[in-house]
Amino acid sequence: MGFDLACHVATSQGRSAKPNMDRAGFTRRPTGEALLVVADGMGGHADGATAAEIAVSTLIESFEQARTPWGAWLKETIFRAHETIVERTTNPEAAMGSTVVAVVLDQTRAIVAHLGDSRALLVRGDFVYRLTSDHLAIVEPSAEHDFEALVEENRAKGHHLAHILSRCLGAGMELVADQVAIHEVERLDGDVFLLYSDGVSEFVDEQRMHAILHAARLDPRATADTIVADAIERGSRDHSTVLVAVAREG
Repeated sequence: MGFDLACHVATSQGRSAKPNMDRAGFTRRPTGEALLVVADGMGGHADGATAAEIAVSTLIESFEQARTPWGAWLKETIFRAHETIVERTTNPEAAMGSTVVAVVLDQTRAIVAHLGDSRALLVRGDFVYRLTSDHLAIVEPSAEHDFEALVEENRAKGHHLAHILSRCLGAGMELVADQVAIHEVERLDGDVFLLYSDGVSEFVDEQRMHAILHAARLDPRATADTIVADAIERGSRDHSTVLVAVAREG
């Protein structure tokens, strides 16, 4: 039996003087699997937007013909996006780059891949689960989803070097496919997935997102729009993007 998926993306330039360099998208295959992706571009207005667009389009355009296992496909495709960004970089001293967070949903699982500090969150009933760990130069977790590393990561958000990433697409980064972080969880009826850029995460924490989601009665559009507006109201001066997806058994 297939599953129904309701998705919505909200994005805003917010109080930033720079054009919005965040990009997001989602798609489904005829066989039912879905792909969700958010990317946050870096490296000058046009270049950052280009890098984020490459990240999103490379994944979405190849998804329909993609073959399982999904973890391997995500690693290979994200690395291919990295190589494309590197090839199209015209100024090595200010190389364009992008974060990326992507989720493939199939009949029973959610497979998550990411580089950088864009995040994925799973809301399941009254519980909230972070599915990613930020790749920050000052706090590189020794293992994905290590509790102590996440505590230090949250403290590091206020550090003046917290914007420096240890892993991302492009940006002069020496990257290999195995550095793409992969995490897999069981997918259950009613699961809600939120993918979002750091313009949101620095100002709206996981518990507040949970509260907004339930106040909006699990409506993806109302949830995404409210979270972005909340980030801006709380002082975000960065581009703010949220993708909300609600999966229900059909």
